[in-house]
Amino acid sequence: MNLLHFLALQCCLALLVLSAPLQDSRLTLADPEFKLAVVRSNTLVEKILEDIPVVHKNTIHSTGLILEPSSQGPMLQRMVLTLGIPTPPALMPLSAHFTLENSLSRMSVGIKLQQDLLGALAARLEGLDDLRADLRDLLTQINKMQELGRWSSDEPYQSPDIAANLHGDYELQVATHLTLTQLRAFCQDIVRSMRNISVYRPQEQR
Repeated sequence: MNLLHFLALQCCLALLVLSAPLQDSRLTLADPEFKLAVVRSNTLVEKILEDIPVVHKNTIHSTGLILEPSSQGPMLQRMVLTLGIPTPPALMPLSAHFTLENSLSRMSVGIKLQQDLLGALAARLEGLDDLRADLRDLLTQINKMQELGRWSSDEPYQSPDIAANLHGDYELQVATHLTLTQLRAFCQDIVRSMRNISVYRPQEQR
């Protein structure tokens, strides 16, 4: 094989590798099961968003911890660090550099984070079980979409350990407020991402 033939073969192989994810995304987005999982995910996220204000009202009794408008002053921002509450991964519009696989992986990690935070709080506080159940069902739908695309979560994740920082009722109240506020913001990001996924066509990235 001469040099020109070798270089041509290498170029063809590179094009095949680059086009494979695009073709996989097209097939996945067109799959009726995938579309159904998107619809079910949207339904669950909307339910969670509707339930968060009710849960906040029933669990938060400390003065100044208000969901609407969200009270996130400098003191509460410091408490995020003191309590060890991690931030969920950012979700962005789909593109050549932020693929459907990336988006679903980050959703999965973010949902697991919210589950674990609520789980730690639920050991000390009642009224969080319905949200935890809805998050579990939402994660099932995200995992279903990943399975249909033959993808796995490649985002690093370490379960947060906030239980040791919940020394008293005040810390518990603040941690619950911050977690519910963060959950609401993350779910709003998921809604936008699901809307983007519903209309996205991979050829748009060209």
